[in-house]
Amino acid sequence: MTLFDRDGHLTGQALAALQAGGLTGESRLEVAEHLASCDRCVAAYSAQLSPEVLLTPREPVAPRVMETLRRRERRLRLRQWGTMAVAACLAIVFWVSGVFTGSFWSRTEGEEAPSLVRQTAAFVDQVSQKTGDLMNRFDLREVFQNEKE
Repeated sequence: MTLFDRDGHLTGQALAALQAGGLTGESRLEVAEHLASCDRCVAAYSAQLSPEVLLTPREPVAPRVMETLRRRERRLRLRQWGTMAVAACLAIVFWVSGVFTGSFWSRTEGEEAPSLVRQTAAFVDQVSQKTGDLMNRFDLREVFQNEKE
């Protein structure tokens, strides 16, 4: 069977064999490559297809796709705002605890300086407690529950 005519386009036999599934792997690859770049052969192949092969969706796809995109955008915005809110809360906790002013690490005259490990542990405890208190004020279960849908 000849796949291409003199002009370099697919023959009627090749198009019929493609539709019937009668091409070998190598021939099918050649035909597919040609169809990817030749509008004339794509039009001829499309004309041969029966209406049963060219199914249309039962319902419009665009509204569902757009709703999915809007939902993903809302989720992305929520995550961005959530990240910024957590960063702001941590900055406030650090500022209130005196990390930026140095009062957290200072000691009074005559007092023995605690080890760095104890200072760090105390700082982490303060941050954890204040962050936990702040998060207890917000009930985010509803927001994240809608995200799973």
